[in-house]
Amino acid sequence: MFKMRRKPSESVMFYHQRTAGVISEWFKHAKLLMCHQRILKTIYKAAWSEQFSPCSHRENPVELARHFRNELWWEGIRCFPRSKRHCEGLEHRHRGAQRTSWGHVLVEGLGLDWRHQRSKHKRLVDWMSGCNSFINLLCELWGLPKLPGARTTAMGIFQGALACHLRARIDSPPDRPEHPLDKNWQIGHEQVWIQVDCQAVAEIMSGCALLHNDDCEPLFRRLGRQTLQLYALQFRPLGEDFVVWSPRAYNTVADHGVNAAMDRQCSWSRVSNIHTEVCKWQLAVDRGMRDQDTAAMGVVLYAVDRSRDGKWEYVAVLRAGRELSGVPSAFVAEALALECGIAELIKKVSS
Repeated sequence: MFKMRRKPSESVMFYHQRTAGVISEWFKHAKLLMCHQRILKTIYKAAWSEQFSPCSHRENPVELARHFRNELWWEGIRCFPRSKRHCEGLEHRHRGAQRTSWGHVLVEGLGLDWRHQRSKHKRLVDWMSGCNSFINLLCELWGLPKLPGARTTAMGIFQGALACHLRARIDSPPDRPEHPLDKNWQIGHEQVWIQVDCQAVAEIMSGCALLHNDDCEPLFRRLGRQTLQLYALQFRPLGEDFVVWSPRAYNTVADHGVNAAMDRQCSWSRVSNIHTEVCKWQLAVDRGMRDQDTAAMGVVLYAVDRSRDGKWEYVAVLRAGRELSGVPSAFVAEALALECGIAELIKKVSS
């Protein structure tokens, strides 16, 4: 039990993650089912009894009909905002949304023809043989821990204590997603676009927020000097500021570099040489922390040029992932990734 105590150098987030991992291991060894797994197993078993009677045992048929009427009512008003429903008195339950019927769960897990699938089985034992796959499928769709020993399919990856982790391949990065700012490049101008997915770092670099951590002041002073160096090299930002925040969905390539470094527990880099003169660059950085001892940053540098058909093409001239140690928070890791990325950019344009 002493291992459950919070360490002095451990943040609250990592303490909760470590505690959840320990509790999950207890469930594995004791072969216990979590609450959501028990509920799904009960629903799957109750579906077998539904073929003999539309009303399950110990349930009032009148109450079941009333519940069905409530469901129809809710489906008709759920599209309205909660404030409007409350103002017009459309909510007839104390907590607003109606409870989900067990039939909806079966439709989501097995499809609309789940009764046809059930009719293929002659005994309850045969029907229950597919219970584990049903539970794991819904847990994967809903982002919940699956049964011990379950494999993760291509439908989604739950990055928790009970999930299998797929290692990122260095030489198989994802495609760069299209971004709304791709159309903001201007012909004849030397421009730089630096993309981060930490909004706090972007706001501090743009002057929209204050830095409250005195320990990070030297780091952000260095970042400010690097920004001035970009101006000295005659570069201008794509918009109002060099550093722009974007959601993580637009930063998949840099995130891939982070995962590859953490999976292999080593730094790596891939460099491509370009033979044409480039005056537009995009830099994407990211960071990742799985626990207090496992952290990394990813950097992707694109050379941007206009193709013959008028579209902007992005060529990755640098992809790198670097291990980090002794990083107190993800905020600091993102700032360190930004410093390393700008340094690589300045080195590339100065050569």
